[in-house]
Amino acid sequence: MYKILVIEDECQMRKNICTILQMEEFEVISAKDGREGVEKALSEKPDLILCDLMMPELDGEGVFEALNNSSDDNAPFIFLTARGNTAFFRRELPGGADGYLMKPITADELLKVVTSKLPPDSNRRDAETQRQMTAEAATSYESPKTE
Repeated sequence: MYKILVIEDECQMRKNICTILQMEEFEVISAKDGREGVEKALSEKPDLILCDLMMPELDGEGVFEALNNSSDDNAPFIFLTARGNTAFFRRELPGGADGYLMKPITADELLKVVTSKLPPDSNRRDAETQRQMTAEAATSYESPKTE
């Protein structure tokens, strides 16, 4: 099971992102600000980090720099931003960052980016295959005819 760290200062946004990821059976760790996020990233060693760009005290860029300076084994790092100009953000994306998501984020957008940045997980694939087979069996099942 993959471990994902969500660093977001807006409480409802953080809860929503965590809920979506938990529903997809990811292990989720959350942090309410950049400083807590750095501490949790160093202690928990997540497989992927989602981090808000604009936060008080230590912003997303500060988190990214702190983690890059403190570890050789860096997890994929995705910025979350409310900035509306994607062309501007593409030019300003810190070197080494793995991407960004524009807020508000849909569940589909979130899961697409997260799964594209993680290597395939055979356990998740097996569970998804089992769910699909169960759904197919349920829709193709014909009840016995009674006379």
